Amino acid sequence: MKFQIEKTLDNAKKNWERFPFVMLSATATYIFSILLAEIIFDTSIKETTDKARILLNYGYLIYLSGLSLVLTFAGTLFIERKKINGFSQNIPHLVLIIVLVGLFFTFPTEMNFILALKFFLWALSAHLLAAFLPFYQKDENFGFWSYNQIIFGRFLLSAVFSGVLFIGISLGLTAIQILFQISINTKIYIHLFLMCAYLHTWFFLSEIPTDFDALNEKIDYNQSIGILTKYILLPLTSLYMLILYAYSIRILIDMTLPKGWVVYLIVAFSIAGIFALLMIYPLQNEKNEGWINIFTRTFYIALMPLLVLLFISIGVRISQYGFTENRYYVVLLGVWLLGMCVHYAIFRRYDQIKIIPLSLCLMFFLSSFGPWSAFSVAEYSQKSRLYSLLAKNKGLNTAQKIIPISNVNTKDKEKIRDIISFLGDRGSIDEINQRLEKPINFTKKLSQNEKESKVLVFLQLDYKRESMVKDEKYEEIGDKKEIEENNKIINFKNESSSPFYNTKGYDYFVVYKKIDYGSIDISSLKTNIFVNEKNKLVFTIRDEKFVFNLDEEIEKNIDKLAETNEENVIILLKKNNLKVKLDINLCSYLINEKTKKLKRIDQFEAGVSWKIE
Repeated sequence: MKFQIEKTLDNAKKNWERFPFVMLSATATYIFSILLAEIIFDTSIKETTDKARILLNYGYLIYLSGLSLVLTFAGTLFIERKKINGFSQNIPHLVLIIVLVGLFFTFPTEMNFILALKFFLWALSAHLLAAFLPFYQKDENFGFWSYNQIIFGRFLLSAVFSGVLFIGISLGLTAIQILFQISINTKIYIHLFLMCAYLHTWFFLSEIPTDFDALNEKIDYNQSIGILTKYILLPLTSLYMLILYAYSIRILIDMTLPKGWVVYLIVAFSIAGIFALLMIYPLQNEKNEGWINIFTRTFYIALMPLLVLLFISIGVRISQYGFTENRYYVVLLGVWLLGMCVHYAIFRRYDQIKIIPLSLCLMFFLSSFGPWSAFSVAEYSQKSRLYSLLAKNKGLNTAQKIIPISNVNTKDKEKIRDIISFLGDRGSIDEINQRLEKPINFTKKLSQNEKESKVLVFLQLDYKRESMVKDEKYEEIGDKKEIEENNKIINFKNESSSPFYNTKGYDYFVVYKKIDYGSIDISSLKTNIFVNEKNKLVFTIRDEKFVFNLDEEIEKNIDKLAETNEENVIILLKKNNLKVKLDINLCSYLINEKTKKLKRIDQFEAGVSWKIE
């Protein structure tokens, strides 16, 4: 026992000595995660916009420290191979930390789609960098392959160790809770999970090889990988190739265009095939592995016709709907796959496998910024489509400013709405607003969704205006008669960027969004929830129906449901043995200000918690 403890402490010491910046990054990630969990579970802190921003900032810090962990790991191994000693070996890591700290201060106060995708691309690029950076020299393919086999295996094994540790201790705590009637806070399990995740880094680093030159001399090939690849991955890859070829023949016979989703299937199949080839790289020149030799030399040739199918399919979609980030990356990966086909099938450089992670790393990283990035190309493409549709429907004046439009056909109307929504998700509504004939005065508190709504109202394409005209109750009188004197539309919205729902004391929870009287069906609980056209909240639980007058409850809370607020409005309901809590996050409704009677609910979003007593 003493020996094991000493060995564990010795390994921990070696990790800190060899990978100090990696361990510092892992420790920072762990500390920030603990602080984030504490704030989330702290019910004494009100759910305000400020709290949401604090949570988001901790999320940023966790991401950046995690990114630092991967990059410092790659940098440490590169420095070891270059045999850089003394203080000089710390300079790249210190520069990296300064860059990441500076990057933190450039992040917005509200998470958006573009930033989330950038985070993914940077993380992917960092992991690809760690895969090839230690083997920067030209003729180190065997060492490169062995190194990646080792770190991949170590990562999986460390995950197993951490997972078993977490499950084992969790079961022990649960046993104590049940047998001794001791209450254990849920936070304990969160802290335990984070600790085990932190220990994953310790386990992983403890067996990273130090003699990289020895990896070039001999490959210790794992037979399990060979069996998995030869008898499962390669046959499956061949099967998918046959399916795609059969589909290609069919569309040639029928003279039809390929379906849109086929591009994702081709990309997924191609990447899976390349991954399988990488896994069997040491066997591709073995004389007794004829099947592998054939597959290695024919895969890239067979892939070329499928890439033609990919480019035709994605080209049709781009011509119809313009570029999006998804279509951009389909094209980019298609070009990359074509380059790999030329490199391996035509020039027959089968031994040069480092080019795969190297090229992917550069491609993903470079596509995350600049005018050539996925975001810039997609935004430019969709703006061009928007202005083209507006010009077609007389939505641009002689000064090329956007003006309200009328008599728009349904197809173009939906296209314009979709584009506005697309640009809103990417934080580009302000630029569209500047093109309006009369720009809207956006306050700082307005969310992107609210800005979208105001632009659509300006264009006379908002859904509420349309629903007023189409609603059977008001069909004859139209919206001028409906919004008469004393009637007013109220738009309540929680100003917090990420609403929090407190479910303590309830057994079940779901977020309900009222869209055209849609319902939520939870088959596992035999429960259905919906708001009907009479503004009744209807619960159906195991064939028993509970009906609540939602309009009356809103009328009771009319002062709380103001146009702006920084927290949800809570409504408590009870009928028979059903207890319900509504955490209202969004509510748009028409009310008579004189009688205080609610006429209609247009939009409604709330966290619904309930329990059967």
